[in-house]
Order: sequence, then C-alpha cells, then structure tokens
Amino acid sequence: MTPERLSGLKLYSLGIVVEDKAVGSDQVVVYPVEELPTVYGDISKMQQNKASLPNAQGSVKTSQAQSQNTLIATWIPFGHSNRMTSPDVVKNETIAIFRYMDTSEYYWTTIFREPSLRRTETVVYAFGNIPTGITAFDSNTSYWYKVDTKNQIVQLHTATNNGEACGYDVIINTAQGIFTLQDTLGNNIVLNSPNGELDVNINKKVTVNTVDVVVNAQNSATVNTTTSTINASSTTNINTPQTNISGNVDIGGNLTVAGNISGNNGSVTSSGGVVTAVQFVGPLQGNATSASTCP
Repeated sequence: MTPERLSGLKLYSLGIVVEDKAVGSDQVVVYPVEELPTVYGDISKMQQNKASLPNAQGSVKTSQAQSQNTLIATWIPFGHSNRMTSPDVVKNETIAIFRYMDTSEYYWTTIFREPSLRRTETVVYAFGNIPTGITAFDSNTSYWYKVDTKNQIVQLHTATNNGEACGYDVIINTAQGIFTLQDTLGNNIVLNSPNGELDVNINKKVTVNTVDVVVNAQNSATVNTTTSTINASSTTNINTPQTNISGNVDIGGNLTVAGNISGNNGSVTSSGGVVTAVQFVGPLQGNATSASTCP
C-alpha cells in the first residue's frame, strides 16, 4: 500500500450519546462533539441558521435553514467480532463515530469505560459451530453465553448441530434465585435457593463413590423405588424407637430378640426346623407351631 492509499473508513469524531439506546437496536442518536463543538443548550433540538447577504441590486436578503445537531449512527463490533449485541449505551456516554468517505452513513463503537454512566445491559457473545459452508450461524448452531442484568439472567449454551452427544444449558436466574443445569436428553439439576430445594432428575443412574456418607434430615427421609438393596460387609444398625414393616419379612439367618415378641392373631411357624422358645429373652406370646418338634 502506498502512502497515498488511505482507507475510506475514517474516525469522524468523538460523540456524546443524546438518548438511551433502544433495547434490541444497534442505532444511537449521537452529538458529534468535534464536528459541532460550540452548540449550547439542548443538543437534540433543531438549530436555526440565518444568513444575510446583499443581492446584485444591493438589497439585503435574509435566508434561513434548519440543521440538526445530532446524527444517527449504527454500531459496528470494532475489535469484538464475537459480540452479537451492541452495548446498551445511555445518555451522556462517550462513543467514537466513524464515517465512510463522504457518505451520510455513520458508525459507532464504545471507546471509554464509564461505569458511573452505564446501567443495566444485555451482552451476548457467540461462537460458530458450523464446520464448513457459508451458512450463517444462529443461536441453534453456535455456542454462546449471555449476561443479562436487565432481566437478571446469566446463561451458557452449547449446540448439537456438529455431532455433539447432547447440548447443555447452564442458567443462573438471580431474579428468582434458581440455578439450572440441563441437557437436551432430559437430565437436569435445579437449585431453588429461596425455597431451599435441590431437585436432581437423571434418566438412568446416580453413583456416589466416597468414604463416608451422612444424611441429616430433620423431619423425614423417603425412598420410593421398586427394589432396594443394602450391601454391608460388616454390620447394619437401625437405631429408632419404632420400626414399622407393612409387608412380609424373610430372614435367611438367625434371629435373636432381646425383647418380647407379641402377636394378636398370628403364629410362629417352622416348616423344617425347630422353634426354640428359650431363644427369646422375653416371653413368647401368641401361638408357636412347628412341622417338626417343638420342645
């Protein structure tokens, strides 16, 4: 490139945002401070310009024209190609204005950090997930994350269009106090902080490998299942004032009772062994019968 060859896209002026950018829009109303540095008062209003000049006959003629102190500029992601949403600039923020050659098309991008002015905003960054071709990616064919302080949500999303086993969404909803981890297969974990609830929904299996497990439930603990198994290599202890079993009980080994066994209408029956009353420390109440000998 020769020294004379310059780009047609040029920095036009610093600008002051005149009004808050509309939600979802890329355009702002901006006052170009370097182009119109001596404007006073409300810079968003039309300005009357008057000129008085003599004509060929010597008569003085006055002409009037209106000019706008502001212009419309469209956002460009200058240096932020993965950013999908324009900054939610507000009134009085400073931006940089670009212009292409001598056209009336103006562009803008942020230039300074002004945390005392910037308020809530929605920011989305996306990363394409289409391996080939010239098709534009969208929210379903990209990985993206969103920080939305307007609606108080942070979200991370992965796509499934490139052969992924599944997609994931991590959603933090601070307005409702709910954290959600979910996939496209129906598995999810939901933490509801205000309610103090954790819901885990897994399609097939949950495995926990650790040294010790302690579950403290102040009110109740419920297990709903078809079958359950406890494999303890040494001992299983149940410490409770009352144990209620509503169904049948099969015991494959010896039974030792330190208290009483009482029954209203039932009986103790053995089909092949001996029922020995002296095994029970307390009295045996009810009927005791055996198909063999009962001493």
